[in-house]
Amino acid sequence: MVSNLYGMPCPHCGGSHAAHSAHSIKDLPRELAAEDPVMDELYLTLIKKVYDTELAAGMIDADTALETVKTFMKGVFEGYGKTFPELEFGTPDYEQLASLEKSVYQFSAAKNYQQLKDLSAALKDGDRVRTFKEFETEAKKIVEEYNRTFLATEYETAIGSSQMAAKWTRFQEDKDVLPNLRFMAIEDERECPICKPFNNMVRPINDPVWKYAFSPLHWRCRCDVIQEPASAQLTPDDQVEGDGAIPKIFRTNLAEDGVVFPPKHPYYIGVPKDELKAFVKQHAPDRDK
Repeated sequence: MVSNLYGMPCPHCGGSHAAHSAHSIKDLPRELAAEDPVMDELYLTLIKKVYDTELAAGMIDADTALETVKTFMKGVFEGYGKTFPELEFGTPDYEQLASLEKSVYQFSAAKNYQQLKDLSAALKDGDRVRTFKEFETEAKKIVEEYNRTFLATEYETAIGSSQMAAKWTRFQEDKDVLPNLRFMAIEDERECPICKPFNNMVRPINDPVWKYAFSPLHWRCRCDVIQEPASAQLTPDDQVEGDGAIPKIFRTNLAEDGVVFPPKHPYYIGVPKDELKAFVKQHAPDRDK
């Protein structure tokens, strides 16, 4: 069962970075705040279908997966600062946003696959098949975890990753004039020990360090990267930090890859790639036209 995805123990304070949120619950989309009759009805239907074996492990439920897509795309558009009608087809911004959208469909399908797997496993208590009321109680816990607890962190990630993806696109367009990048950690009481060693590091935009040190470096990462001119003083090679302190899942440049969520996220474990491709092909908009 997928659990405790985002409770990363902080080696500095001993707490969990997932406990800190830039949004209060009331600021999140209605799917994540308080009770929502539409979502309740949607997931009660899902629970009943699982109990009646209309849905089972190894499947993806399009209705709930697409609802998740809608939530994430709100975050993507908020973070990127633009929507498709505002962009000209074929421009770098359009291509980047289309790539982010595709990754959201893939991630939502993988998340849904894992949720159905966990729901199906809850049909039994040991060797005994649960009654519907017993199953419903357990199933609601799973739905709550996936679609409120996990989703809150994932929604913030969608905003943050998309902000940085927009910046990366702009950096590439301006790199002839501003060829260097500076990592900017947030220096306050919540300063993260993962990001602190990179604070004020300046390296060329094509330097390998940006393959792993381009924000976000962890869940709920608040750090930024800004562009600098050729005259900026570069951080010496021997003072550039390695990737050892960065969680393995984040040792990548999401913006350069054009994805919202880390490709090595646990949701993808065991999910057939053909299933994800089929979901994207059937449900995602064709942005190549």
